Amino acid sequence: MMNRLLLSVTVVTVALLSVAAPAHAQTAQTSTSALVPRGDVFAGVAFWDEDGTTLTGFHLAGTWRPGKHVGIVGDMAIYGDATYGHGTTFMGGVRVQSSGRHTIFGQVLIGTAPLDDIAIQPGMGVDLRLSRRAAVRAGFDLKISGDDGKTFYGTRFSVGLVILLGQQ
Repeated sequence: MMNRLLLSVTVVTVALLSVAAPAHAQTAQTSTSALVPRGDVFAGVAFWDEDGTTLTGFHLAGTWRPGKHVGIVGDMAIYGDATYGHGTTFMGGVRVQSSGRHTIFGQVLIGTAPLDDIAIQPGMGVDLRLSRRAAVRAGFDLKISGDDGKTFYGTRFSVGLVILLGQQ
C-alpha cells in the first residue's frame, strides 16, 4: 500500500516537472522571477540508502527566510520497512539559495537520522516554479555520522511539491 502511494506521488511529480517548462513559456517572465517567498512548506517522498539498507518514506520540511538568500530549515522524514521497522528523522539547519523563477540551494542540517543517533547532513537541490505559490523540488543529501570510531555515510533523494508562502 505504501509503495503504491509513493509510486503515485512520484508519477505525479514527474508529470508536473514535464509541464513546468511549457507553462513558463506561456507566461510573462517578470510575473514570478522577481518574487522571493518569505518561506515554504515541502511535502514529498524520500529514498534513503545507507550500507545497503534502502528505506522509502514521507518527507516534510519547512523554511523561513529572514533574508533573500538565507533560510532556516526544519526537516522531518518518516521511513518504513518490513525488515527495519519504522524510523523518523528530525533535523534543522541553514539553507543558502539563489533567487529568481527557479531556485538552486545548498543546505547543512544536523539532527537524528535513520540508523544513527545524530548526524550532519549537507545537501543541495532545485525548486522549479510552477506558479507564484507552487514549485516542484528535487533534492539530494549526504548524511555523515560516527559511532565507535567509525564514520558512516548515507544518501537521501527527495522529490515533491513546495508551497511558497508570503513574499519579501
